[in-house]
Amino acid sequence: MKKCTKCGVEKPAKIDFFPKRDSSKDGFRNECKLCKKEYIRNYYENNREHIIKQNVDYVKINREACQARRKKHALNNKDILDEKRKKHYQKNKEQISKKKKEYAEKNKEKNAKYHLEYARRNVDKCKIKRHKREAKLKSLPSTLTKNQWDYTVAHFNNSCVYCGSEEQIQQDHFVPLSKGGEFTHNNIIPACMKCNCSKQDQDFHEWYPNHKNYSKKREKKILKY
Repeated sequence: MKKCTKCGVEKPAKIDFFPKRDSSKDGFRNECKLCKKEYIRNYYENNREHIIKQNVDYVKINREACQARRKKHALNNKDILDEKRKKHYQKNKEQISKKKKEYAEKNKEKNAKYHLEYARRNVDKCKIKRHKREAKLKSLPSTLTKNQWDYTVAHFNNSCVYCGSEEQIQQDHFVPLSKGGEFTHNNIIPACMKCNCSKQDQDFHEWYPNHKNYSKKREKKILKY
């Protein structure tokens, strides 16, 4: 048994009741966990602004180290953190939704600028997202991923499958979306903007043989893929 020097209550000398301290004879601190917790709570309440300033200053000075620790913690505790976020969202769904709407209303210009810059930096991601949404609206499979798209582009030497141009490469539905074409790696091929606009929703077998840059070799490669 061990007597707490703060509250004077005698408790079992175990980790459940006393914090560890290697330098003490019995390996525990003199104040119990409850008293230690109360002390920390009171100290924070009395020094709240000073502690917040200290934390902000520390993060500014050690930004990269803090970001690395946060990323490592997020990776090591992904499932736990995801579950916590889900529970928090379910519990505060209405309040979170209200705050998001209020923020969106107050920061329309800021949000528009952010989304525009994001779209410029992530052209392929945004295209995939848009095409997936369109495919879902038509109840069509939409499983193409960024890695699958990168593989397809590399397979066709980073060039248009129809004319060989390497400029303004876009995602083209081999079977048009309007005719039931899926947004999957089996149906999406790289095409330059000019060819993509020319083809539109025409049938490949009718459109491509009349293309000014028609190539039997490219046609075979497309159909084989």
